[in-house]
Amino acid sequence: MVTPQFDNPCLGRIVFSQRPIGPLHIGQLVGSLRPVTSFQEHYETLFVAADGRPGTPMDAEKRTQLHELLAGWLAAGLSPNESVIVQLSQLFELNAMLNILLPLVEDETLAPLPGASETLPEAALLLLFEATHTPAYPSARSAGDLASVLVNRLNDAYKLNLQKISWLPLPLGQLAGTDGQPMWTARRNAIWLMDSEAETSEKVQQLPLKVLLTYVEHFIHEPTDQSSLMKGFQEGAIAESALRSQVAEALNESLHSLRVKREKWLAAPAELDQILQAGLKRGQVIANESLTRFKK
Repeated sequence: MVTPQFDNPCLGRIVFSQRPIGPLHIGQLVGSLRPVTSFQEHYETLFVAADGRPGTPMDAEKRTQLHELLAGWLAAGLSPNESVIVQLSQLFELNAMLNILLPLVEDETLAPLPGASETLPEAALLLLFEATHTPAYPSARSAGDLASVLVNRLNDAYKLNLQKISWLPLPLGQLAGTDGQPMWTARRNAIWLMDSEAETSEKVQQLPLKVLLTYVEHFIHEPTDQSSLMKGFQEGAIAESALRSQVAEALNESLHSLRVKREKWLAAPAELDQILQAGLKRGQVIANESLTRFKK
Protein backbone atom coordinates (compact mmCIF):
# COMPACT_ATOMS: atom_id res chain seq x y z
CA MET A 1 0.00 0.00 0.00
CA VAL A 2 1.27 3.48 -0.87
CA THR A 3 2.31 5.49 2.19
CA PRO A 4 1.14 9.13 1.99
CA GLN A 5 1.86 12.02 4.35
CA PHE A 6 -0.40 11.14 7.27
CA ASP A 7 0.44 11.89 10.89
CA ASN A 8 -1.50 9.01 12.43
CA PRO A 9 -0.68 5.34 13.09
CA CYS A 10 -2.06 3.30 10.22
CA LEU A 11 -4.46 0.38 10.44
CA GLY A 12 -5.46 0.87 6.80
CA ARG A 13 -6.89 3.49 4.48
CA ILE A 14 -10.52 4.63 4.40
CA VAL A 15 -12.11 6.45 1.48
CA PHE A 16 -15.37 8.22 2.31
CA SER A 17 -17.30 10.14 -0.35
CA GLN A 18 -20.39 12.31 -0.17
CA ARG A 19 -22.28 14.42 -2.68
CA PRO A 20 -22.65 18.14 -1.88
CA ILE A 21 -26.36 18.35 -2.67
CA GLY A 22 -27.52 20.40 0.29
CA PRO A 23 -26.95 21.12 3.97
CA LEU A 24 -26.04 18.27 6.30
CA HIS A 25 -28.76 16.72 8.41
CA ILE A 26 -28.38 14.91 11.71
CA GLY A 27 -28.98 11.54 10.07
CA GLN A 28 -25.76 11.97 8.09
CA LEU A 29 -24.02 13.34 11.14
CA VAL A 30 -24.71 10.47 13.55
CA GLY A 31 -25.08 7.68 10.98
CA SER A 32 -21.85 8.08 9.04
CA LEU A 33 -19.91 11.33 9.44
CA ARG A 34 -19.15 11.23 13.17
CA PRO A 35 -18.16 7.54 13.09
CA VAL A 36 -15.94 8.07 10.05
CA THR A 37 -14.20 11.14 11.48
CA SER A 38 -13.51 9.12 14.63
CA PHE A 39 -11.41 6.75 12.50
CA GLN A 40 -8.90 9.53 11.74
CA GLU A 41 -6.87 8.63 14.81
CA HIS A 42 -5.99 5.14 13.61
CA TYR A 43 -6.60 5.08 9.85
CA GLU A 44 -5.47 7.05 6.83
CA THR A 45 -8.69 8.78 5.82
CA LEU A 46 -9.60 10.44 2.55
CA PHE A 47 -12.81 12.48 2.30
CA VAL A 48 -14.04 13.01 -1.24
CA ALA A 49 -16.51 15.76 -2.07
CA ALA A 50 -18.27 14.05 -4.98
CA ASP A 51 -19.31 17.24 -6.79
CA GLY A 52 -19.30 15.67 -10.26
CA ARG A 53 -17.11 13.77 -12.68
CA PRO A 54 -13.64 15.22 -13.30
CA GLY A 55 -13.99 18.34 -15.44
CA THR A 56 -17.53 19.19 -14.29
CA PRO A 57 -17.87 23.01 -14.50
CA MET A 58 -18.15 24.87 -11.21
CA ASP A 59 -20.81 27.57 -10.89
CA ALA A 60 -21.86 29.72 -7.94
CA GLU A 61 -24.57 27.30 -6.77
CA LYS A 62 -22.25 24.30 -6.86
CA ARG A 63 -19.53 26.22 -5.01
CA THR A 64 -22.04 27.16 -2.31
CA GLN A 65 -23.06 23.51 -1.95
CA LEU A 66 -19.42 22.44 -1.85
CA HIS A 67 -18.64 24.98 0.88
CA GLU A 68 -21.71 23.86 2.84
CA LEU A 69 -20.54 20.25 2.74
CA LEU A 70 -16.97 21.11 3.73
CA ALA A 71 -18.10 23.41 6.55
CA GLY A 72 -20.26 20.59 7.90
CA TRP A 73 -17.41 18.11 7.69
CA LEU A 74 -15.04 20.43 9.52
CA ALA A 75 -17.64 21.24 12.17
CA ALA A 76 -18.19 17.51 12.75
CA GLY A 77 -14.51 16.92 13.43
CA LEU A 78 -12.79 16.35 10.11
CA SER A 79 -9.18 17.55 10.39
CA PRO A 80 -7.37 18.73 7.23
CA ASN A 81 -4.11 17.84 8.99
CA GLU A 82 -5.09 14.26 9.79
CA SER A 83 -7.10 13.52 6.64
CA VAL A 84 -6.96 14.28 2.93
CA ILE A 85 -9.90 16.22 1.46
CA VAL A 86 -10.38 15.88 -2.29
CA GLN A 87 -12.75 17.66 -4.67
CA LEU A 88 -13.75 15.01 -7.20
CA SER A 89 -14.45 17.36 -10.11
CA GLN A 90 -10.77 18.39 -10.02
CA LEU A 91 -9.34 14.87 -9.71
CA PHE A 92 -8.50 14.12 -13.35
CA GLU A 93 -6.43 11.13 -12.27
CA LEU A 94 -9.75 9.29 -11.90
CA ASN A 95 -10.15 9.30 -15.69
CA ALA A 96 -6.79 7.55 -16.03
CA MET A 97 -7.89 4.96 -13.47
CA LEU A 98 -11.09 4.31 -15.41
CA ASN A 99 -9.05 3.72 -18.56
CA ILE A 100 -7.02 1.10 -16.70
CA LEU A 101 -10.08 -0.63 -15.30
CA LEU A 102 -12.32 -0.68 -18.37
CA PRO A 103 -10.42 -3.49 -20.15
CA LEU A 104 -10.57 -5.55 -16.96
CA VAL A 105 -14.33 -5.02 -16.74
CA GLU A 106 -15.01 -5.72 -20.43
CA ASP A 107 -12.65 -8.70 -20.82
CA GLU A 108 -14.86 -11.43 -22.29
CA THR A 109 -12.54 -14.17 -21.05
CA LEU A 110 -13.42 -13.23 -17.46
CA ALA A 111 -16.69 -13.54 -15.57
CA PRO A 112 -19.19 -10.81 -16.54
CA LEU A 113 -19.86 -8.03 -14.03
CA PRO A 114 -23.55 -7.05 -14.31
CA GLY A 115 -24.23 -3.42 -13.48
CA ALA A 116 -20.53 -2.55 -13.41
CA SER A 117 -20.97 0.53 -15.61
CA GLU A 118 -23.14 2.20 -12.98
CA THR A 119 -20.80 1.72 -10.04
CA LEU A 120 -17.44 1.72 -11.84
CA PRO A 121 -16.59 5.40 -11.14
CA GLU A 122 -17.09 4.89 -7.38
CA ALA A 123 -15.15 1.62 -7.44
CA ALA A 124 -12.39 3.31 -9.45
CA LEU A 125 -12.12 5.99 -6.77
CA LEU A 126 -11.56 3.34 -4.08
CA LEU A 127 -8.91 1.66 -6.21
CA LEU A 128 -7.22 4.90 -7.25
CA PHE A 129 -6.55 5.62 -3.58
CA GLU A 130 -5.92 1.93 -2.81
CA ALA A 131 -8.53 1.88 -0.05
CA THR A 132 -8.33 -1.00 2.38
CA HIS A 133 -11.60 -0.13 4.12
CA THR A 134 -14.83 1.62 3.29
CA PRO A 135 -17.71 2.53 5.62
CA ALA A 136 -20.53 0.00 5.53
CA TYR A 137 -23.38 2.31 4.63
CA PRO A 138 -25.87 1.02 2.04
CA SER A 139 -24.97 3.24 -0.92
CA ALA A 140 -21.32 2.16 -0.75
CA ARG A 141 -22.01 -1.56 -0.90
CA SER A 142 -22.20 -2.07 -4.66
CA ALA A 143 -19.11 0.03 -5.39
CA GLY A 144 -17.16 -1.74 -2.67
CA ASP A 145 -18.18 -5.16 -3.96
CA LEU A 146 -17.11 -4.26 -7.51
CA ALA A 147 -13.82 -2.82 -6.27
CA SER A 148 -13.09 -6.06 -4.42
CA VAL A 149 -13.54 -8.05 -7.64
CA LEU A 150 -11.33 -5.63 -9.54
CA VAL A 151 -8.61 -5.88 -6.88
CA ASN A 152 -8.15 -9.52 -7.91
CA ARG A 153 -8.02 -8.60 -11.59
CA LEU A 154 -5.50 -5.81 -10.97
CA ASN A 155 -3.33 -8.14 -8.91
CA ASP A 156 -3.35 -10.71 -11.71
CA ALA A 157 -2.78 -8.21 -14.51
CA TYR A 158 -0.04 -6.15 -12.88
CA LYS A 159 1.50 -8.69 -10.46
CA LEU A 160 0.46 -6.60 -7.46
CA ASN A 161 -0.52 -7.49 -3.94
CA LEU A 162 -3.41 -5.10 -3.31
CA GLN A 163 -5.55 -5.79 -0.27
CA LYS A 164 -9.20 -6.62 -0.62
CA ILE A 165 -11.49 -3.89 0.67
CA SER A 166 -13.01 -4.56 4.08
CA TRP A 167 -16.20 -3.08 5.47
CA LEU A 168 -16.02 -0.84 8.52
CA PRO A 169 -19.25 -1.29 10.46
CA LEU A 170 -20.89 1.92 11.57
CA PRO A 171 -22.08 1.94 15.18
CA LEU A 172 -25.44 3.57 14.44
CA GLY A 173 -28.16 2.74 11.94
CA GLN A 174 -30.07 5.21 9.82
CA LEU A 175 -31.79 7.89 11.86
CA ALA A 176 -35.47 8.39 11.07
CA GLY A 177 -36.98 11.79 10.40
CA THR A 178 -40.21 13.62 11.09
CA ASP A 179 -42.26 11.22 8.94
CA GLY A 180 -40.85 8.10 10.57
CA GLN A 181 -38.84 7.19 7.46
CA PRO A 182 -35.02 7.18 7.17
CA MET A 183 -33.76 10.75 6.95
CA TRP A 184 -33.05 11.76 3.36
CA THR A 185 -32.53 15.17 1.80
CA ALA A 186 -35.12 14.53 -0.91
CA ARG A 187 -37.82 13.47 1.58
CA ARG A 188 -37.75 16.82 3.39
CA ASN A 189 -38.08 14.95 6.66
CA ALA A 190 -34.73 15.99 8.10
CA ILE A 191 -33.51 17.97 11.06
CA TRP A 192 -30.76 20.09 9.53
CA LEU A 193 -27.52 21.23 11.05
CA MET A 194 -28.48 24.73 9.87
CA ASP A 195 -31.85 24.66 11.69
CA SER A 196 -32.31 27.06 14.58
CA GLU A 197 -32.92 25.70 18.07
CA ALA A 198 -36.58 26.65 17.75
CA GLU A 199 -36.91 24.85 14.41
CA THR A 200 -35.20 21.78 15.86
CA SER A 201 -37.52 21.73 18.87
CA GLU A 202 -40.56 22.04 16.61
CA LYS A 203 -39.41 19.08 14.51
CA VAL A 204 -38.85 16.96 17.61
CA GLN A 205 -42.52 17.57 18.43
CA GLN A 206 -43.40 16.07 15.01
CA LEU A 207 -41.43 12.84 15.47
CA PRO A 208 -43.48 9.65 15.76
CA LEU A 209 -43.20 8.28 19.28
CA LYS A 210 -41.27 5.19 18.16
CA VAL A 211 -38.68 7.45 16.49
CA LEU A 212 -38.56 9.78 19.48
CA LEU A 213 -37.51 6.89 21.71
CA THR A 214 -34.52 6.15 19.44
CA TYR A 215 -33.44 9.79 19.84
CA VAL A 216 -33.15 9.17 23.59
CA GLU A 217 -30.45 6.61 22.83
CA HIS A 218 -28.65 8.86 20.31
CA PHE A 219 -28.71 12.20 22.10
CA ILE A 220 -29.09 11.52 25.84
CA HIS A 221 -25.46 10.58 26.27
CA GLU A 222 -25.28 9.39 29.87
CA PRO A 223 -26.55 5.79 30.18
CA THR A 224 -28.01 6.51 33.62
CA ASP A 225 -29.94 9.48 32.23
CA GLN A 226 -31.19 7.33 29.35
CA SER A 227 -32.41 4.55 31.61
CA SER A 228 -34.06 6.86 34.15
CA LEU A 229 -35.79 8.82 31.39
CA MET A 230 -37.07 5.70 29.66
CA LYS A 231 -38.16 4.11 32.95
CA GLY A 232 -39.99 7.27 34.01
CA PHE A 233 -41.79 7.46 30.66
CA GLN A 234 -42.76 3.78 30.63
CA GLU A 235 -44.07 3.99 34.19
CA GLY A 236 -46.05 7.16 33.48
CA ALA A 237 -43.98 9.41 35.74
CA ILE A 238 -42.75 11.41 32.74
CA ALA A 239 -45.32 12.68 30.25
CA GLU A 240 -44.71 12.41 26.51
CA SER A 241 -44.59 16.21 26.24
CA ALA A 242 -41.86 16.33 28.90
CA LEU A 243 -39.95 13.57 27.14
CA ARG A 244 -40.08 15.50 23.86
CA SER A 245 -38.86 18.66 25.61
CA GLN A 246 -35.91 16.84 27.15
CA VAL A 247 -34.95 15.23 23.83
CA ALA A 248 -35.17 18.59 22.05
CA GLU A 249 -33.01 20.22 24.71
CA ALA A 250 -30.41 17.44 24.54
CA LEU A 251 -30.37 17.53 20.74
CA ASN A 252 -29.89 21.29 20.63
CA GLU A 253 -27.14 21.05 23.22
CA SER A 254 -25.41 18.34 21.18
CA LEU A 255 -25.60 20.42 18.00
CA HIS A 256 -24.72 23.82 19.46
CA SER A 257 -20.94 23.72 19.04
CA LEU A 258 -21.25 22.18 15.57
CA ARG A 259 -23.58 24.95 14.48
CA VAL A 260 -21.19 27.61 15.75
CA LYS A 261 -18.25 25.98 13.94
CA ARG A 262 -20.27 25.58 10.75
CA GLU A 263 -21.17 29.28 10.70
CA LYS A 264 -17.54 30.20 11.34
CA TRP A 265 -16.34 28.15 8.39
CA LEU A 266 -19.07 29.39 6.06
CA ALA A 267 -17.95 32.94 6.85
CA ALA A 268 -14.46 32.09 5.56
CA PRO A 269 -14.93 30.84 1.97
CA ALA A 270 -11.33 31.67 1.00
CA GLU A 271 -10.07 29.35 3.77
CA LEU A 272 -12.38 26.59 2.56
CA ASP A 273 -10.98 26.96 -0.96
CA GLN A 274 -7.43 26.77 0.41
CA ILE A 275 -8.26 23.56 2.26
CA LEU A 276 -9.69 22.08 -0.94
CA GLN A 277 -6.64 23.10 -2.97
CA ALA A 278 -4.19 21.70 -0.43
CA GLY A 279 -6.19 18.48 -0.11
CA LEU A 280 -6.34 18.03 -3.87
CA LYS A 281 -2.55 18.26 -4.13
CA ARG A 282 -2.12 15.61 -1.44
CA GLY A 283 -4.73 13.43 -3.10
CA GLN A 284 -3.04 13.76 -6.47
CA VAL A 285 0.25 12.56 -5.00
CA ILE A 286 -1.41 9.40 -3.71
CA ALA A 287 -3.35 8.89 -6.95
CA ASN A 288 -0.31 9.29 -9.19
CA GLU A 289 1.70 6.83 -7.11
CA SER A 290 -1.09 4.30 -7.62
CA LEU A 291 -1.32 5.00 -11.34
CA THR A 292 2.42 4.52 -11.72
CA ARG A 293 2.14 1.08 -10.14
CA PHE A 294 -0.82 0.11 -12.32
CA LYS A 295 0.86 1.21 -15.55
CA LYS A 296 3.97 -0.91 -15.07
